[in-house]
Amino acid sequence: MSALDLRKAPRHRFFGMCIASLFVAVAALGQVACQGSVVVDEKTLAETTQGGESALVEQGATEPSQDTAHDASESPSDEKTQESLASEEITPTEYLEPSPEQTTERKADCVGKPSPPTDRLWRVSHDGVERSFRVFVPPSYASNQAMPIVLNFHGVANDAWTQVLLSGMESKAEEAGFIAVHPEGRALPSTSWNAGTCCQPAASWGVDDVGFVRALLDRLEEQLCVDRRRIYATGISNGGMLAYRLACEVSDRIAAIAPVAASMVYLPCKPPRPFPVMIFHGTLDSIVPYAGNPLLGYPSLSANVEHWVAHNGCSDQKVRRFSQGDASCDAYPTCRDDAQVESCTILGGGHTWPGGLPVPQLGYTSLSLRATDAMWDFFSKHPMPSRSPTP
Repeated sequence: MSALDLRKAPRHRFFGMCIASLFVAVAALGQVACQGSVVVDEKTLAETTQGGESALVEQGATEPSQDTAHDASESPSDEKTQESLASEEITPTEYLEPSPEQTTERKADCVGKPSPPTDRLWRVSHDGVERSFRVFVPPSYASNQAMPIVLNFHGVANDAWTQVLLSGMESKAEEAGFIAVHPEGRALPSTSWNAGTCCQPAASWGVDDVGFVRALLDRLEEQLCVDRRRIYATGISNGGMLAYRLACEVSDRIAAIAPVAASMVYLPCKPPRPFPVMIFHGTLDSIVPYAGNPLLGYPSLSANVEHWVAHNGCSDQKVRRFSQGDASCDAYPTCRDDAQVESCTILGGGHTWPGGLPVPQLGYTSLSLRATDAMWDFFSKHPMPSRSPTP
């Protein structure tokens, strides 16, 4: 899987990541703040930077043992959650590739599009509040050719720029040719996303982040030549949880998702079509545990995978797609409408972005796998299917 091979990573990206390491303190802001109502403020962050994981433990984020992290099925409470996830059913629906007429219509939509704004910080009004999002349009963009979009959501008490540094998504966008969008969570006063039961304060305030995403997509499609069949979502922690919710509620516009260090906290989740999902999770994630946390309503990685395998009508046979160092990826390749499910496990990995900017306070960051490269490879194989005409 060439996209995962570190040896093929462009040197300018590696150099950029080295420079970005100067911003580790910034990148650590709030990534750990999604356990119930726990929010890590700047004072706690400073203590964490000085004292390592001890500050996180004091805030209530306990680290599971490695034995526990490897076997998510041992928890009776999680088995109940897993059964609930896997029991959901959907009505099979047929989908077809777009017709030549549909393709021509998409190209026609781009006629007369203006040059993209030079300001990277865009704004849109939603629900009576002005919301912002960072937009990176690569040099290869042409106003007469539709380009994919990747939405990349930050964690709690974090921001868009930190997520750019953490994931290296804009560098990948320049290399691969897609528009990278990093939305900003609403500050109340700390930033978070309403992904369902998590996270605070957005969840308790009932912030309409799903509506915000729809509004920003409308704005992007007005201003840019967007490939509407290739809009994807990812994010870390609370941001990854929002990506899960978008799969549940915005499957008409989001083609596939790839959450990192996250769990499903929006149920029931029954999108009206099979939905491609790729998941990344470390076995020693102390914030969103690999084995789940029933008290906080976090299903385990295995429960999340089984939900999508059942929803997509995949066969039980899985294959090992990638294995290198401490990283491995297993896939269920035979699913309805080719809506594959893939999960990548980082042995000993923390609450971190594989192959991204290391944040030691949040645990180990693997260099055996670049999540940003891997998810783009997955995204590029899973455009939005076109619904067949209703008989």
